[in-house]
Amino acid sequence: MVPRDGDSSPRTRAPGLARPLARPLARTLRAGVLGIVLAGVAVFAAALPFRRPGVQSLWLDVGVYAVVYLGAAGLLLAASAPDRLSRWGWRFLGLAVFTNAVGNVLFSLDVSPAGSPVPAPADLWYLTWYPLAYLGILLLLRRYRSGLDPLLAADGLVAGLGVTALVVLLVLKNALWIPGADRAQFLVNLAYPVGDLVLILLIVAGATIAGRGLTRTIVALGAGLGLMTVSAVVFLAQDGAGTYLEGGWLDIGWLLAVVPMAWAALDRRPGLAPAGDMVWVEPSRTSGPAAGLGGWLLVVPLCGVVVCCAVVAGHQFLGVPDAAVALADLGICVALFRAVVTVRTVSRMKAAELARVQQQMRTDDLTGLPNRRALYHRIDELASGRARTPDAAGPSQALLLFDLDRFKEINDALGHAVGDELLCDVAERIGGALRPGDFLVRLGGDEFAVLVDGTAAEARNLARRMLRALARSFVVAGARLHVDASVGVAAVPEHADTLGELLQFADLAMYEAKRHRRGVMVYAADGRGDGRGRLRSIEDLRGALRGEGPGRNGHLIVHLQPQFALCDVTAGSGPDPGRGAAGVGPVVGAEALIRWEHPVEGLLMPGAFLPLARAVGLLGQLVDVVLDLSLGTCRNWWSEGFAVPVSLNVSATDLLEPALVARICAALERHGLPGRALVVEVTEDSLMADPVRARNVLERLRGKGIGVSIDDYGSGYSSLAYLRDLPADELKLDRTFTQALSNDLSLTSRAAAIVRTTADLAHSLGLRLVAEGIEESVVVGPLAQLGVDVGQGYYLARPMPSDRMLPWLREGARLHSVAGAG
Repeated sequence: MVPRDGDSSPRTRAPGLARPLARPLARTLRAGVLGIVLAGVAVFAAALPFRRPGVQSLWLDVGVYAVVYLGAAGLLLAASAPDRLSRWGWRFLGLAVFTNAVGNVLFSLDVSPAGSPVPAPADLWYLTWYPLAYLGILLLLRRYRSGLDPLLAADGLVAGLGVTALVVLLVLKNALWIPGADRAQFLVNLAYPVGDLVLILLIVAGATIAGRGLTRTIVALGAGLGLMTVSAVVFLAQDGAGTYLEGGWLDIGWLLAVVPMAWAALDRRPGLAPAGDMVWVEPSRTSGPAAGLGGWLLVVPLCGVVVCCAVVAGHQFLGVPDAAVALADLGICVALFRAVVTVRTVSRMKAAELARVQQQMRTDDLTGLPNRRALYHRIDELASGRARTPDAAGPSQALLLFDLDRFKEINDALGHAVGDELLCDVAERIGGALRPGDFLVRLGGDEFAVLVDGTAAEARNLARRMLRALARSFVVAGARLHVDASVGVAAVPEHADTLGELLQFADLAMYEAKRHRRGVMVYAADGRGDGRGRLRSIEDLRGALRGEGPGRNGHLIVHLQPQFALCDVTAGSGPDPGRGAAGVGPVVGAEALIRWEHPVEGLLMPGAFLPLARAVGLLGQLVDVVLDLSLGTCRNWWSEGFAVPVSLNVSATDLLEPALVARICAALERHGLPGRALVVEVTEDSLMADPVRARNVLERLRGKGIGVSIDDYGSGYSSLAYLRDLPADELKLDRTFTQALSNDLSLTSRAAAIVRTTADLAHSLGLRLVAEGIEESVVVGPLAQLGVDVGQGYYLARPMPSDRMLPWLREGARLHSVAGAG
């Protein structure tokens, strides 16, 4: 069995009996010794009125004094403490009291008529008290706050020197330099008040600075040291004036000084600041009168400096003794040393705090990994290293960008707490698959990045290893989950000239991997010039979306393609609605098609820039721009009575965006249009990504009077179940069915059967059917006969710039009115 702290012998027999008996016995012995000490003080005090001053009494001056001091020393040496440093602190204090006892005996027995040498043997023992007591107090203070000893010593010394200089000036002006005395005697006399004041200020200020406040133990030690200091100062004053007589009332001061110190050693909760023993505490832990005490104690060394400066200044005008000036000069020097140490300490603390703050700024709060800011900092460091050696071929570096697939579904289904726990597990799993030196960061959300040394091929192999690690199931909150990820890889110098381009290239590759469900994809480009071109295109697109610099970025415009009602009308032969084309009725809508007028590339179709917008997350901004442009044009023809709605395509990301409905309604209100002026087109894939949320959004749109169209119907895995519950107004048949019908116009063909069945299904669900891709006149009649309600395509009307839509409608209305009049 391991012995307790302070018990050096193992407990080998009767542990349950020996310890309980030993403790009360020890307390009884200590209380008895304290009683002897108090009795000795009482005897000495009671005998004082009956003594003749100046006449020595050996049994009082030697015997009783020795009993009191040796008893106090024994109590201090035997004081218990919870740790080794504190025990040694009490032991040094006990040794200090013992040296005082020896000094008292030698002083009382020194009867040499010629006088003792200076310093006398008694002085040597008396002066030994100070380093021992000083060391003991420091050891007790170190238990609570290590590293403050130099500052505590300096504070105590500055204050002690200042107060001693003031005492010398006001009280001991002639006592320190006795006529005929040499320099050694002067220094010995000076050491007593200085040493006592330093000890007092050290224990009081030191304990407060260390954050422990004032306790009964500290008050007791301070009281004992204070009595010693007062007795020493009075002794020096009387000795200098020749009025000191042994056996007077002053002698009891030294006896009384050891009583509170001996009492402090008996505390049942030993140590300098035991719990529950507080007299005053530091300001942060209390209020009322005690609050602010710690701050006032910090003013003590400052007051010492002020006193020292005043004494030095008064030397030129008031005749201040040289002893006081010397003390003041020494105090100022110590204060300057303390200031230098403080400045260095504060500088180190500020540097450490700055480093800590920077570390926090570059650390992800959830996973503890470096964050995006840390990645940028690392890239900047590597780029600076490459810039310093431009002629040397730098090592290849690659960036792997991770994005978890369908993580939002887990968050929505199980809650953010489970999602956060899963992210931490994913970070740990990825980190376990990395090599030494690989730099893993969390960019935010469910995105992670790894910066590695090596080629793109090596990075791809590493990414596959990490995906295999993620393939194992996770158990989070009792649920077993599987996580997939899409990884994009880009490298320097294979794909980019600079490290700054890596994140954008890896981002593009990651979105391609997610779109094609490939797991890992390396950035693909015909060359580095093409990569820079794509980056320029992305930046140009950002500028165009913001409307910045049309001469540099170009601007986005909307083309409108009319949609016509299909019916069995045989009069006429052209597609113009005013002339009543065969199977073609009036205009019932117009689809908004985005175009980008680029100053260098010319007019760009959606296929040239929509993938870029999707890859870098610009589709939401693009939808907002198209919405404003379309509704702005629509308002022009609605204001003239042409109640033709405009259709707008919405991506899957925007469909699941909670703020989509609010954005659309705000745009309608901004342009002064009703909800029926707009039709929102969504694809099957976007509906199937999250059917519940998609249905909720569409229901809110229809509640505002906004039409809903299912675009590209039949191109994916269509489900009759979602059609049954889906809030929609129309189905847009995919153009592949229209093209198949043009190849076989028979109404009994398989393509015709599919169109007829789809039309019947739509009509039974209360939906209208729209056919896209009508590029030949021969398919208009069969589509109308098969039940298609609306047609759209190049044969009927090509997309036109938005500013031509209103004149086109006016022309159609005029022709229609002329035909009706005829």
